[in-house]
Amino acid sequence: MSWEDEELAEYEERQVAASQRNAFSAKTISLLEQRHVQDWHALRTDVLDRFHIINEKALRDVTTSLTPRPSELWIRREDGVDLRARYVGETKTATFSCEAPPFVEISFELAVRPVNGSAAVVWRTVGARPETVSRDEITKEVVSSFLRAGTML
Repeated sequence: MSWEDEELAEYEERQVAASQRNAFSAKTISLLEQRHVQDWHALRTDVLDRFHIINEKALRDVTTSLTPRPSELWIRREDGVDLRARYVGETKTATFSCEAPPFVEISFELAVRPVNGSAAVVWRTVGARPETVSRDEITKEVVSSFLRAGTML
């Protein structure tokens, strides 16, 4: 085999690998674009459902939903403390905030990551060391943090 044949063979291998990477990238972007709004609505619904359960258990409205738009979440606790969340579709990011300490603003982003050998849309923490978190984990963290906010002795 001549050196031209060797170079051409290596070039062809790189082209095939690049083509596969581009196809995977396009597929993951498409997957994220198709799913991101549904995943935000599912998270938003889970949080609202947990507050509804808390109200039922308390036999009163501990929290009230004041949510004006699908891209937002606004919950008011009976003592006037508010939880707000906003989903930004362009960045695929949900940010939860509350002015009562020790609640810290927390953000999560949607990303496509391999899960059990295939691409899946997952929530990740935003920060220096992003970690994949389940919708249930986010819901529990948000609800618990909000119920504790401003009530520390």
